[in-house]
Amino acid sequence: VASVIVTYNADADAIQRLLDRIAPQVSRIFVVDNGSSNAQEINRTVQSIDHAQIILCPINSGLGHAHNLGIQACRDAGMTMVLLLDQDSLPRDNMVEKLVIAFDRVNQIDGKVAAVGSHYKGSRTGHPSFFVQFKRFRFRKFFCNRGKSNQPIPADMLISSGSLIPLSAIDTIGEMDEKLFIDHVDTDWFLRAKSLGWHSYGICDALMEHALGE
Repeated sequence: VASVIVTYNADADAIQRLLDRIAPQVSRIFVVDNGSSNAQEINRTVQSIDHAQIILCPINSGLGHAHNLGIQACRDAGMTMVLLLDQDSLPRDNMVEKLVIAFDRVNQIDGKVAAVGSHYKGSRTGHPSFFVQFKRFRFRKFFCNRGKSNQPIPADMLISSGSLIPLSAIDTIGEMDEKLFIDHVDTDWFLRAKSLGWHSYGICDALMEHALGE
């Protein structure tokens, strides 16, 4: 597993906390900086982690473009799975392990798993997240039940941050749509995955903190 973290004018201390938390959980880290005004400060922070590498973009070309650069770096490094993370996410210590175990379990039954995604609490609000299933003209919210925390929840889409995706799925479904820049890049990819018969799951006991939309 490699992690792809996208940064834009990120607080260096927050990036350090994120890197310290995720570094023991993955084999490689690729930080894609989208033309930050403090890119060199972020670069110095990334260099503090032995298996982390930064990809510096001269301008902000959007989240989709940054994800695609990071995904290609994962391919070039021989990785088989990518964990997407935003700069304002903070995984729990065992989040990746929980995602990998859950992926292996559902993939043995399903065989076409596009992604498994983390459950998060708002880092500022403390509100728990939910997973979504689309119905005609609406969607249903599925909250994690403490008594069923080890059961995956089928979801029609996941937010990109905290999503663990096999590169084999991206090879079939396609990369992120860079024209969307930032809004609904993840929604579009998961709907394309569903249209091709791939499935996604929310994992309640894979936890992180996240500031949604910020």
